[in-house]
Parts: sequence; C-alpha cells; structure tokens
Amino acid sequence: MLFRAQRRIFTRENVILARWVHSKVTAKTIDLAHPLQLNSVKPLPHRDTVPLVWHEFKHSKKFEYKFSKPIVLLHGLFGSSSNYRSVGRRLSHLTSRPIYGIDLRNHGDSPHAQPFDYETLANDVVKLMKQENWTGATLIGHSMGAKTAMIVALKSPELVSQLIVVDNAPVAAQLDPQFHNDLIGLAHVQHSKFEPNTPSSQMLSKARTIIGPYEPDHLVQTFLLSNLRASATGSNLRIPALEMLKYDIIRDMGSWPNIHATYPGPTFIMHAKYSPFVTEANLQVDFPQYFSNFKSKQYDCGHWIVSERPEEFVKDVIQCIS
Repeated sequence: MLFRAQRRIFTRENVILARWVHSKVTAKTIDLAHPLQLNSVKPLPHRDTVPLVWHEFKHSKKFEYKFSKPIVLLHGLFGSSSNYRSVGRRLSHLTSRPIYGIDLRNHGDSPHAQPFDYETLANDVVKLMKQENWTGATLIGHSMGAKTAMIVALKSPELVSQLIVVDNAPVAAQLDPQFHNDLIGLAHVQHSKFEPNTPSSQMLSKARTIIGPYEPDHLVQTFLLSNLRASATGSNLRIPALEMLKYDIIRDMGSWPNIHATYPGPTFIMHAKYSPFVTEANLQVDFPQYFSNFKSKQYDCGHWIVSERPEEFVKDVIQCIS
C-alpha cells in the first residue's frame, strides 16, 4: 500500500482510511477457511432514512454560545463521531458555536440498515438537519463523510452556509481489496463468543488474535476494534460486519452518484500531501463541475488531516467561518 511504503507516521485512522485503488500497490483479498455460517445471517432491514445519533461537543457544560449557526461533522468509513471529540470541543470554545458530530448509518450508535450508498447517507443527514433546524450550518466531512457532505450541499444547499471537504473528491474510485479483508476479520470478531462481563482488556486481546490473520497492522487492528464494546451479554460490535460481508454492503463506498447540480456557497478543500484521494486533476476538472466558489489547501500529512494536523485544522476552520 502506498502509505506503508512511503510514510510510517500515521494514526490508526489514517492507515485504515487510506485504502483505495488510488494507491500504487493494492492488497489481495485473503481467502481463509472460516466457519462464519453466513447462510444464517439475515439481511439488514431496508430503511430509506434512519434516525441518526448525534453528539454535541461542548467546551464545558455551562458554556454559552454567542452564535446559533452550527458546525456539523461527518466521519469516515469504520469511524464514528468520536473521531472529532477533541477538535470539536476546541472549535466550540474558539468559535462560540454549537458543534455536532453525527454517527452515519451502520456506524457508531446509529441504526443498522440498508441501502448503504452515498445518496442514502446524505438523505439521512438532510433529514436530521431539518428535524433539528440546523440551517445555515458549516458542514465538514472527512473521507466517506466528505462525499456525503458534498452531496448534502449539492442536494440541499439551503442547509449549508459553507462546506469543508477533508481529503476526498467527487469522483468514483473502487475500494482496495484490503477493506474486504478487514471486513472478514471484523465478521469473525462479531461471530465469536465472549463471556458476559469479560474485562475489556481480555476481550480486546482475544479480538486481536481473531482479526490478526486478516489485518496484520497493529494500528489498524486498534482502529477496527475500537468498534467493539463489552456488554452484559458478552460483546457488541457497532458495525454490522457479518451483514456487510454477506450482502457486500460496502461495495458502493468508492462510488460517486450522477448528480446534475452545483453548490454556489463557499467551499474549502483540505487535501493531504501524502494521500492519493485528491489529485491536481480533481482540483482542475472535477471540483469545478460542482463547486463554483472553492479554495483549496494542501497539508503536509497523510489522509487523516484532523488527527495529524489538529491545530492547523481548527485554525483553518475558524478562518473559513470568519
């Protein structure tokens, strides 16, 4: 994989979310014998929209906002709103605005359902923003969340006063096979039996042993297993890996829908120097098709800009708002 070959200074999120066929070296899908019994796995329910779970990142409990227009944050594949907790609280303090992080469907604490494509993800977000009256929002999305945010702005521009796209482009790109390997590993974890009230450290140790043949990188394992939660019944995986695997639910995560719309509002493209997600061709050809008023900046880091350059990220978001 390109990131492993060139640069070893990633966070766990950066490694996993960097796997797309943009990279020069792609992984082969691992085919290991596994008693997952997928025939017994039922499909996820079909829901045109689901009630998304969201979290407010507030500087302090008694902190009072001076401005009402919110900043809304969308995470990437296999992530959750918790990825933004630290920078969200920082933005709350410095902008004096409400900061909301959303768990997209099949992630975090939000419901599990199909379909799982970008237009559906965007429809979920639009419904939530309308219900909560989050109009005139600054919408920020990273990776999968970036494509979702772009579609929200294109289809419902009245909700978005400005758009910040973090390291993704409005183009189609097939997923790297390593995503499938990781999904198989997560499915094994979901399928495994953990004793009720197992200590988290023991559960994590066993889960690492299970996922290891499919994902050898320790940092990636840590990121993937952050979705594992202890429970009174044993464990709970917040991503429906078995269902995603059987029904190939993540197949559309490299896609881009056929949209005939433009977003006229101010748009800021954050793209990483050591990431293949946004190319010069994207900036010259693809973004102008949809966004008539955009600026861009390259960051001296990998794909996970928010984690690798948090202070620079916060500073630039504040500059965009002001």
